[in-house]
Amino acid sequence: GGALDSTSTIYSHPDPAWRWTGVTETPDAILAAGYSGGTSAIYAFTLIEDSGGSVPKLSQPRTVLELPPGEEVRSIRSYLGAYVGIGTTAGVRVAIVGQNGQIQTSPVLVQTDDPVITLAARDSFLYAGTGTSVIRVDLSEAIDDGLRFPYAYDVEVSGSSPVTSLAFDGVSDRVVAGVSGVGTFAASTTH
Repeated sequence: GGALDSTSTIYSHPDPAWRWTGVTETPDAILAAGYSGGTSAIYAFTLIEDSGGSVPKLSQPRTVLELPPGEEVRSIRSYLGAYVGIGTTAGVRVAIVGQNGQIQTSPVLVQTDDPVITLAARDSFLYAGTGTSVIRVDLSEAIDDGLRFPYAYDVEVSGSSPVTSLAFDGVSDRVVAGVSGVGTFAASTTH
């Protein structure tokens, strides 16, 4: 409901080489993800109520997920208040949301050769853009311990430039992939 105050930094990572790669919301926290030098983490910021009735402020962050060494978060996306998609240099993970921004993550669901740099969601599906492919994860069909989900390669774009953004055509509901420096591609209506 207002302008961003670009002069008030909420948090500065102590590592000057830290690169923030995504921010998303959960029902009671804001999650921010990033990496530096082969280490990567997701932090939770919660709301602090103001006793004077003013606008709440954000807490200092706390780490809710550290990834294995060498695996770096490149994208993050919450969905339905219950899931967080995590795109990394290793592939796609899905986390279950707990209280105060806590998350419990799956192992890497699908390993990819290229980083997952964009995520989108629709219906019961999470979509992940990696290289020239879009992977679709079915969040309605948890397997075994509830942290594994079935997936399929859903869309492939021509050329060698990577998918950098995802959206959905409002009329046909087709997946639309943005490819940096090339253009946009809509999924075929025929298979």
